[in-house]
Amino acid sequence: MRSSHRSVAAVGGSVAGRVARMSNVAVLPWVSLTACLVLWASGLGLVDVSRLETAGLGLISVLPISFWVALAGLMTSFCWSVTRRDTRWPVLSAHVIALVVILHATPAILYGTLRYSWAWKHAGVVSFIAHYGIHFNHGGDLGVYQGWPGFFALHAFLTSAAGLRTTLGYEQWVLPLNDLLWLGPVILIARAFTSDQRLIWTGVWLFELGNWVGQDYFSPQSFAFFLYLTVIAVCLRWLWHPRTGPPPAMADTSETAGRPPPRRWVIVLCLTPLMAAIASSHQLTPLMLTAALTLLAAFRQLRPRTLPLLMAGITVGWILFGGLPWLTENTSFVLSGIGDPWANTGAHILGQGQVPAGQIVVKWGVRAASAAMGVLALIGFWRYRRHNDAHARSSWNRLAVLAVAAIGAAGVNSYGGEIIFRVYLFALPFLSIAAAAAFFPSSRAGWSASGVVMPAVTTLALVAGFGLGNYGQEAMNYYSPQVVAASEWLYRTAPPGAMVVAADTNYPWAFVHYDWYTYPYLDSPPSYSRTVLRAPVTTIARLMGNGPPDSYLILTRSQEAGMSLNGIWPPGAYQRITQALLTSGKFRVVYSNGDAVILRLIPREANRGR
Repeated sequence: MRSSHRSVAAVGGSVAGRVARMSNVAVLPWVSLTACLVLWASGLGLVDVSRLETAGLGLISVLPISFWVALAGLMTSFCWSVTRRDTRWPVLSAHVIALVVILHATPAILYGTLRYSWAWKHAGVVSFIAHYGIHFNHGGDLGVYQGWPGFFALHAFLTSAAGLRTTLGYEQWVLPLNDLLWLGPVILIARAFTSDQRLIWTGVWLFELGNWVGQDYFSPQSFAFFLYLTVIAVCLRWLWHPRTGPPPAMADTSETAGRPPPRRWVIVLCLTPLMAAIASSHQLTPLMLTAALTLLAAFRQLRPRTLPLLMAGITVGWILFGGLPWLTENTSFVLSGIGDPWANTGAHILGQGQVPAGQIVVKWGVRAASAAMGVLALIGFWRYRRHNDAHARSSWNRLAVLAVAAIGAAGVNSYGGEIIFRVYLFALPFLSIAAAAAFFPSSRAGWSASGVVMPAVTTLALVAGFGLGNYGQEAMNYYSPQVVAASEWLYRTAPPGAMVVAADTNYPWAFVHYDWYTYPYLDSPPSYSRTVLRAPVTTIARLMGNGPPDSYLILTRSQEAGMSLNGIWPPGAYQRITQALLTSGKFRVVYSNGDAVILRLIPREANRGR
């Protein structure tokens, strides 16, 4: 009996020890996650954003070492957690949310002002529609937003319903919110290709690290991209072709077992408003969605196969209804970018002039990170096909189809020199899932040290690429309170019909009085920019003298940074031109602070009287 009692006690002690060890293992990711967040938050108070003006690598140059240590710890914690089969999804989702917060909320917390000039401009479009409605025939620089107003009309309704005068109060937080919203359909897309939680969450992790493009701010593109991902996710999971059957990841689950085929017409009916919202909000995304659906249908991966025709019909219908006035007015601009794919392959974040050395690092860093994602995707696609059965391999053909669906756009139109960025963005969800298979090609593989080390090293390298791509140009994306104050003074002062001249668009502009002003810029077209460089005082005086009686020239430190980082003007040209204007006697300063100056042309009669 004593021997029996000792055996029971030994077994009980062994079980208790195992439970204790499992509890410690389960708690460890939460402890490391908390430590990373505390380390990140504690370092934010050490950042001096005023140093951005002279920082060669943008925000990277001014972030403290604690920021990067926190990110490195988060990478390691996630990679350790995701490889353990006993890790539950709340742990992994908490790591992903923490990654989004650290990467995308940091600028909003540090700056206190809104990034990107386009975000300021979009606030003005929302305000205009809230007050005056949609005008499809509105011309000028901002007329394109009236032709595709869906996103702006939505926020006009929301701000009016909430009693807000402008979207500026919440725009800076829309960026991290968009990244969180995108994760939902990306997870659904990943689950259509695999049931392996390691592959799913690693794909989501890589998607976030690869999303350096900066299209997640308050914009029609971010809204339309979310809807695009949602439509694709629904099609992959519920509109599969009967001949191919449901995705292998769903075939043996309660999601499909014992259930009749989905009522496809109901799903299509639900997708139609999403398609209409895409078509009415953005010019490029409807074409990308049509291309993706067409390829899925062509390869018998989609049913009904007429769904691409529905999307194409909605797109053409909206162009004829709302977009035609703008297209008619800007036909030459649209046609100028067609059929020149080489212009797109050369388009990047840099201009053709001399650029700072730090921007060369940024340029090649983001190219290397993007290429690395593509190479990882190819390796993952190959490894997955080697380690899985024929049905699973054939299901991944859809992944390849969707990844390449957007590439054709690169040879069609330059999209203002941004098409390469957009192609990468639309391919990224599918590249990320395929790239995750480079580490986890088979659901049968168990835990190993190399299974932790390789993803950790890779993700650390991708973090560097993200930092270069998303933070590397913050010297021009950050607007100091002084720059914002100058713009606010200008828009309080300039009367309707005035002309607002600037070196480039890199300052807060058009956030109010959307339709009051005209906006010439000194950096475009290139021939005019060269004229400004040769004879700045005469050229600018002629421009403002031939314009409306009320003309203003605003020059800001953010514009100077933009001209320098993009290599538009030679080094020192911006300061030289500014000084020439101030000492010419032809302009008077009407507003000035440490980061901005606003000038008006002195009337000729006043100059004669001197």
